[in-house]
Amino acid sequence: MNKKLLATSLLSAAAFAGLAVGGTYALFTSNAEANIAIQTATVKYEAIVRAESLKTYSLGVEQAAGVFENGGTAALSGNSLTLNNVTPGDKAEFELEIKNASTIKTAYRVRITADNGEAAPFKVTGEAASWVALAPNTNPAENVKVGVELPVSVGDDYQGKNYALKISVEAVQANGVASVAAAADLNQAIAEGKIIELQNDIALTDAIDIQGSPKVDLAGHTLTLPKDKPLMCGVGESIEISNGTLSSVDSTDATDQLLTVTGGTVSVDNVDFEIASGHKQAVPFKCLSGVLNIKNVNVESNRYYVVATNAIDKNAELTINVEDSSIKVANDELDNAAILTNTSAPTHLNIKHSTISGQRQAVFVRTGNAVIENSTLISTGDFLSKEANVAIDNNRLSGNWASGDEAPTAALVVGDRNDTSYNLPASVKLVNTTLTALNGAKKAVIASDGIYTATLTSDTASLAADDIVKIGDTSKITVTIA
Repeated sequence: MNKKLLATSLLSAAAFAGLAVGGTYALFTSNAEANIAIQTATVKYEAIVRAESLKTYSLGVEQAAGVFENGGTAALSGNSLTLNNVTPGDKAEFELEIKNASTIKTAYRVRITADNGEAAPFKVTGEAASWVALAPNTNPAENVKVGVELPVSVGDDYQGKNYALKISVEAVQANGVASVAAAADLNQAIAEGKIIELQNDIALTDAIDIQGSPKVDLAGHTLTLPKDKPLMCGVGESIEISNGTLSSVDSTDATDQLLTVTGGTVSVDNVDFEIASGHKQAVPFKCLSGVLNIKNVNVESNRYYVVATNAIDKNAELTINVEDSSIKVANDELDNAAILTNTSAPTHLNIKHSTISGQRQAVFVRTGNAVIENSTLISTGDFLSKEANVAIDNNRLSGNWASGDEAPTAALVVGDRNDTSYNLPASVKLVNTTLTALNGAKKAVIASDGIYTATLTSDTASLAADDIVKIGDTSKITVTIA
């Protein structure tokens, strides 16, 4: 049976700048035989925030309502939760009154997301942080306690940040949710397109067969992908992986990938990548066509790229969105680019609130367009630490480029200088982005082969005119700083 994720209703609580209660959805079968009358079921939830239930804690010790030990405050007004000057270990707790008018058995959970373009270091606590089953037209016996906590493990990067937090109550038909503890069960649930929550660490030995639109909540656990068998997401397919760790085993081929998008949509949110020390790993993300969404991800690759493209189908189109993430590439050869778009197909790269670092290039937009906002691009310049590589780089600055990332060493490279390949224009827009070039690397290099245009638009906070090196046919190059 084909399975679809269908929107059925919105919760009654409206969305505000702080706390919001979001939508519901249901997983239905779409088949129907002739001469059989069918009435689809309804998944319908309402949630009301009880402001009088607010409690505050610091390092597990209850404080006077609305204040934290170090001077921070918490306030509930309507459906809005405002947290000021919170410190690690602070937690605001409140109650939700949940009303379930569904006509079938359902499961619900409470989730938290950031609503202002920043990574959200907060976590949800309470029973409803995982799926809870309810019978038809049955409400929870008591109001549901929800905690919003700033973990003690957060680092200094989160000092001075402001957050608009959105709390969502998600509801699905009960058999659309699978709690899995074994590899065979995980593969089966993914094949059925279910919403999945891991109960423990799982190591896969077989490739994942995606059907429909599965969602995999790692629930703080580690999923180890099989050796030399990437997750392939094709046309009409999608998969979401969130809230845990993806681990790669030793790879045997330099061209191996972990997650490959071939026309579908892959979304990875709040995931760390774990690579065993000394192991050869596959390229984390290969995008040939379709959509790749990377959010709240921490990944370091020891191959040549973290995100690579190289699509050869001119009729394909790909979109890569990177948000609130740390992406780094480093290897013994010192020759790499963290994100490379070098395709014969239209490519759209969007980077927000992220740090991208490479030993040769951080971001290389050889073809396609990119918008990079509120981010940091770093070329460590380690490639230039070898004398032979300095000569190679000088040749790239004055002459044609080779394939892949064989171009000048810079935090940002835009365009192409190759007579035979990469036959599309390139354009990049920078907004409030820091470019760091170390050990002789350039901040920004822009080039044209004389046929295709290259465009770089930047605000003064990101680049000055002296930061940019122009190569090739400058009549095809446009640089605007304003």
